[in-house]
Parts: sequence; C-alpha cells; structure tokens
Amino acid sequence: MRPTNQRFFNDVVLHHDDDACLVWPFSKTLKGYPHMFWKGRWHLVTRRVCEHFHGPAPTEKHQAAHSCRELACVNWRHLRWATPSENEADKIAHGTYQYGERNPQAKLTVDQVLSIRAAIGSHSEIAAKYDVSRRTIGKIKARQRWNTLG
Repeated sequence: MRPTNQRFFNDVVLHHDDDACLVWPFSKTLKGYPHMFWKGRWHLVTRRVCEHFHGPAPTEKHQAAHSCRELACVNWRHLRWATPSENEADKIAHGTYQYGERNPQAKLTVDQVLSIRAAIGSHSEIAAKYDVSRRTIGKIKARQRWNTLG
C-alpha cells in the first residue's frame, strides 16, 4: 500500500478542481514548502504539481511559483513556472519575503543591527559582541545586509 502522502497526492491533489488553496497536510521543508519522499528521494510537491499540469520546467533554473500567499498550497491553479527573480518578486509583492527578523536564519534583531550601524570600534570587536563575523559587520555597516532598514 502507498504511503498516505502519496495517496493524498494522487487522489486529492491531482483531482482538485477548486480555486481555493489546497494546503499540503504532510511533511514540509524547513522553509515551509511541501515535500514528499517518492521514487527513492525527496521531491518538492509544488514542482511535481507544476510538471503534471503545466509540463516540464522551461529550464533547470525555473521554480514552481505561487500566485497565492500560502507556501504549502498545492493547488495547480495557484502554481506556475517562474524564473528565480520572478519568484522573488512575487514574494515581495505577496509580503511573504522573509527578510530581517522574519528570516528563520536571522541571528540579529532590528535593534541589534541599528546598534551595530552606530557602533564605534573595529569590526572584530563589534563582531565578537554580537557573535557574528567581521564580514557580517562590514556588510551591515555598508548597508549590503539589512538594507531594508534604510
């Protein structure tokens, strides 16, 4: 018998005929994208849905992009092939782009970044205080990191 997620994919996702989001109820990546183990490896479900309904990706670099704001949505009507830059633009337009404190990998808060920008001293000293690299401090001060703060 097939695992539950594969049955759901075949029986529900591939036959979904509604405009509402269809949220994947199973395993997700650390970033929140639905994935499943199939044919001996992990696959992004959104990519499999795009391939099924929209054909193969135009290039290796194309991604399955959402027209909705729900990362776990697997409704084929909400997915399309997009270049990485088109996909990033969608995230910004939807308000789902994870920058600053919203990024799960962020080590600093907005207040810390503002303090770093105002700090006087060597990059090494400041980096030690905030437990980040000298390079990170340099990029923050040059506004190459956290540039959304202005």
